[in-house]
Amino acid sequence: MNTKKYKLTISLLASNRKDTLPKTLESLKPILDNVSSELIVVDTGCDEDLLEIVRQYTDKIEKFEWCKDFAKARNVGINKAQGDWFMFIDDDEWFEDVTEFIEFFNSDEMMKYNYGKYLVRNYDNMEGTSWSDSIAGRMFRLFEGTKFIDAVHERPVNIAGPTKEFVSYAHHYGYVYKTEEDKRAHVKRNTELLLEQIKNEPAQARHYCHLTQEYNNIKEYQKSLEYALEGINNADMSIRDNIKDVPGLYGNVIWVMINQFRFEEVIDKSQEYLTSPYINEMGKLALFGFCATASYKLERYRDSIEYAENFFEMVDYFDKNPKYVYEQDATLISICLLPENIERITGIAFAAGIMLEDINKVEKYARLMDNGPRALVDAEKCMKILARLVMNLLGYKKEFINILNKVALNRIYFSICISTIEEEKQKNMQGFLYAADILDEVDSDNSYILYMKIISNRDTDVKMLEELYDKAISSINDIINLDHIFWTIAIQRKIDIGKMIVKKPMNRWIETIDEWAVRAKLKEIVEKTQDLSVVVNADSMHMKYFNMMIAEAFFIRKKLEGISFEELRMDVIRYADAVKRFYAVIYRTEIFKECFTILPSRCQVAIILEQVINEGGDKLDGRLDYCVELLPNVARIVKKIKEFAAN
Repeated sequence: MNTKKYKLTISLLASNRKDTLPKTLESLKPILDNVSSELIVVDTGCDEDLLEIVRQYTDKIEKFEWCKDFAKARNVGINKAQGDWFMFIDDDEWFEDVTEFIEFFNSDEMMKYNYGKYLVRNYDNMEGTSWSDSIAGRMFRLFEGTKFIDAVHERPVNIAGPTKEFVSYAHHYGYVYKTEEDKRAHVKRNTELLLEQIKNEPAQARHYCHLTQEYNNIKEYQKSLEYALEGINNADMSIRDNIKDVPGLYGNVIWVMINQFRFEEVIDKSQEYLTSPYINEMGKLALFGFCATASYKLERYRDSIEYAENFFEMVDYFDKNPKYVYEQDATLISICLLPENIERITGIAFAAGIMLEDINKVEKYARLMDNGPRALVDAEKCMKILARLVMNLLGYKKEFINILNKVALNRIYFSICISTIEEEKQKNMQGFLYAADILDEVDSDNSYILYMKIISNRDTDVKMLEELYDKAISSINDIINLDHIFWTIAIQRKIDIGKMIVKKPMNRWIETIDEWAVRAKLKEIVEKTQDLSVVVNADSMHMKYFNMMIAEAFFIRKKLEGISFEELRMDVIRYADAVKRFYAVIYRTEIFKECFTILPSRCQVAIILEQVINEGGDKLDGRLDYCVELLPNVARIVKKIKEFAAN
């Protein structure tokens, strides 16, 4: 090996990826500028235009005639390397930030380690909105005899020593394919190489691990299962690497069964593997997690929690013994330690606790959710059950506050929970009031919480209650949807919420009333009219607009069967009066008579209908059809007027 002139050699395989190679090179530039380092580009098929870009970053370009052997290509970089450390990367990867690497290689910390790992963010789409992270050992100190082996999924050998775990990550779009055919072609290339390796080294479990993953990528789960079982049977346990790779195959067998919905078999086969002399802690971690999932699917919630607790014991084991993570790292099972998987198992245990109505367990796992629950199994069902527990299980106020504080971090789940509480209110008012006392102490900016705070503090001092009302009315856009209790408390405690309501921007008030009036039931309209008429000044624009829309709601929903002409005339006049009272504040009275066509559509319709009905419906002359054009909702009324005119 050449004399080591640099702290670091970066070796880059380049295969003519014009869209990503420039990003790779640019992400490496800060290292090249700030660390004693060199960049070796191993060219496996770049055209001259791309090589011209490469030359802007390095003049060390090694031509390699592709021979379907990644290890040989990697070894070109190692053989030319003059660095103490060696980092390898591909041309479909680039770093988000290399500051951590620069600091590492420019400090004494570099001397404490022989191996380094960072995260690779594997994207599922070109938009970069979906991904999974994997741990990659992509840098190591070069020793005599260090080289890569295996034609595909190559790995370095003759490396050892303490491992530095970086938090930095590289973007990787290598698993994003333009078409399904491209994806299958990639898998076909890898599987052919792996099958050849298995033919040459049938007792090496690692090859089977990678082969099963290739089949998993194209969802050929049965082939994956068959090769995993074959690998377990063929593995020579005297081979050192098999000690960690066989548990990886155990994990693959169970993972495939999960995807095939063979949940009973998951439990049975996992019990067999958990008693195997070759199982390790990483394997146990994976199997416990899979069993927690399978048990939940089988509705064995107590078993699910037990497996989850075993899983977290293993997580704790690796937290205390991080060196064993590398020693037991194997395809598939190592990802079980990633935060998203730990979060998933936490969610399963949380949901199982809800199903068992075991609030202590629910709180225990809620506390582990830094960002609240994510991707719960049966999320809607869980949240609805949780809401009912909040309303019916007394004596757990503190626990429920802690739980709901975490649920509130997920707006969708929290919305389901509080909507259920609202739906159950009429059937269980006592439970609703108890839930209000709990939600009063939940830290959330959800507008419903303000409403519940008012309910909970209904007997507190008036000043505090006034502050709550003022905050609720100013921040809740659809305040009209709040139920009778909200308004009744204000009336009983003599709180002038009318002055708070008229402060709301008129455009927001109009949007809210328009939306509500369309879908509100007549009973709700009557009740809300009674509430608002007590608390809001009838002469205010807010109340006039409300009265106009209420009049319209009654008007367009009027039952017309058997109605007399006189009754219809009075309905039209009442509606027209309500409309004109609102618009008379905005427009001069003369306009209503002289130039009413410049008025808003609703106002024009009201005036025309009033004119026609007062004329007895005898002079139609196209005006009624014009009304329907302006306001289609009056079509039924217009039809009825025409019927009276015809008779």
